[in-house]
Amino acid sequence: MKVLIVKRYERDFRIPFYRLLKKKLSEKGIDLELHYGEPDEEEKKSIRDYIKDESIGKKVKNKYFKIKGTYLCYQPCLSLVSKADVVVVQQGNRELFNYALLFRRLFFKKPKLAFWGHGRNFQGNPKSLKEKFKYWYSNKVDFWIAYNELSKKLLVDRGFDPNRIVAINNTIDSKSQIEYYDSITESQKTALKEQYGIKPNEPVGIFCASIYHDKQIDFLLNALSVVKAQVPSFKFLMVGKGVEDYKAVEYAKNNPDWFFYVGNKFHEEKILYFSIADFQTIPGAVGLNIIDSFSFRCPLITTKIDNHGPEISYLKSHENGIMTDVNLEEYANTIITLTSDKTQLNRLKQGCSEARDFYSIENMANNFFNGVLTLLSKPHT
Repeated sequence: MKVLIVKRYERDFRIPFYRLLKKKLSEKGIDLELHYGEPDEEEKKSIRDYIKDESIGKKVKNKYFKIKGTYLCYQPCLSLVSKADVVVVQQGNRELFNYALLFRRLFFKKPKLAFWGHGRNFQGNPKSLKEKFKYWYSNKVDFWIAYNELSKKLLVDRGFDPNRIVAINNTIDSKSQIEYYDSITESQKTALKEQYGIKPNEPVGIFCASIYHDKQIDFLLNALSVVKAQVPSFKFLMVGKGVEDYKAVEYAKNNPDWFFYVGNKFHEEKILYFSIADFQTIPGAVGLNIIDSFSFRCPLITTKIDNHGPEISYLKSHENGIMTDVNLEEYANTIITLTSDKTQLNRLKQGCSEARDFYSIENMANNFFNGVLTLLSKPHT
């Protein structure tokens, strides 16, 4: 049997997941074949970690068509479809290959077709024509590989059979990062704190993400000002870059003794910064960066804003993080409370420890694997 996955592009952090999935399917006599191209020219300006070689699959040359400022894409993989038992594609309006598969499905029983995705665009308007169109055609497949339980619920609410959906709990390979975090010594932490003049036991917050409008940077900086006025010993680390990082640069110039903008930090260096922080504050859009909070036992404080990614469902407020209303005073007061309430902070950290064990790449691969087996066992819709 063969499973064919076709993605418009794929990113480096997915490689360990595909290796695990390929191994599990192979043990059941199922061959996994992955085909992917590259992002469009606009996407390449911000997406640098797309897979550029054939380290985990086969590279194809996407054909892009720019219409009224939007890139439509066709992936030339139709010739591969007849040899597969299952084809999995990313849900998306711009992927013309998907429509070719749906049209083909009207005339042929094989292969079975599955969509893999969020269920909707969490940053888009659910009442827009684009989203309504996506809702309509997303029900035309045999099976759904949903990012997580939130995505599954959205699909069920739209009438898709829950027995034809698997929620894989989308995550990243955090095993090596957790191992490094757990190995960091007190002397390493002390050295980094001294670099920024942070004294022992002073409360430290962190922001680690791309710096752009959806993250609610102005809201965050205003909240931090309120916190600092109430908690003089408070310190803050801002990690990342983006189109609004000039705001962080300016704020750091005006508050050099406690707000430290350090730019991009990656891998072990990023983890070291997390190791000296008590909690992470991202009031705006949260996606896979919630996994950092879990992995590094750094509870996330966010708001009930409506443009989070589906991974926000992993946050259990007051168990492994806190979600407030979109209210500056409430958000700032929540941070202020955590700077002094060690009992609550430790309870949240314990919740993060439990979440990091559950949202693992091993469990994600297992869920995907079980979904494929379920799909293979079901008749065509």
